Amino acid sequence: MNNLKEVTSNLYSKGHTQRVQDKKVTSTLWKGINTLGKGINKRGSHVGFMLSFVIFITFLIFMYIIINPAIKTKSNKELSLDHLEKEIKKKVSDNLITVAITGNASDNRIKCLTINNSNLNLNRLNYTVNYLGDLIPVNLSGDELRLAWYDHTRNLFKINYANESFKIQEASVINCSKAKVEYVKKDDYVFETKIIKLIQDYSIDYDSLKANLDIAPSDEFSFSFTYNNQTTIGTGQKNVSISGSGRKFSVHYINQLANINQGVMTINIW
Repeated sequence: MNNLKEVTSNLYSKGHTQRVQDKKVTSTLWKGINTLGKGINKRGSHVGFMLSFVIFITFLIFMYIIINPAIKTKSNKELSLDHLEKEIKKKVSDNLITVAITGNASDNRIKCLTINNSNLNLNRLNYTVNYLGDLIPVNLSGDELRLAWYDHTRNLFKINYANESFKIQEASVINCSKAKVEYVKKDDYVFETKIIKLIQDYSIDYDSLKANLDIAPSDEFSFSFTYNNQTTIGTGQKNVSISGSGRKFSVHYINQLANINQGVMTINIW
């Protein structure tokens, strides 16, 4: 009887121990499965992130391929416009030398003022004289320029010299006196007559002008000029393309009376 109890007790103890061990194994197995699942999830998230990154980079490359030619074209056109603006300004600009003179206003017998052009090294340039925009009658005798001076309340005259075709008003003058030179200055201006000539050159021989301006063979160009009174003169356009670019810029220009005005130059390239 005692032996039977001992055997039963031993069997129960072994079974209980086995159940405890089985629970430990089962618990350990589930922990492993959970750990493995988390690892898989982490790897899945990493793969998803990498895939999204690759797609994003591919999209950027695609957009660059599509947009870059347009950006390049615009950039090239801007450089071409820079070049065209620079070359046209050179063609239509020149020096204007202004000599300001005064006379002895207290002597009413003096009816003209004189200045020697050669003394100022200006005898090879054309000239015109105005007072606040009004032409003053002049007479040239050798290198001596004579200005009519009838109104002594006007006592600061500007003689403008340039390699330019100015309008002048000629008159015979007497009772002259040597003028006093107050100042001499030189400035760079756009000249109306040079703009007109450039438009004529464009119409007469476009290809030669294009080569002279060093315009790229693949480009075409045109330009126009708007006076301060809003009158516009220009070249028109040849073989116009929708992919062209344009630019406007203000200039101070000298008209044929040597008056300084402001106008607008428009250039186009395509």
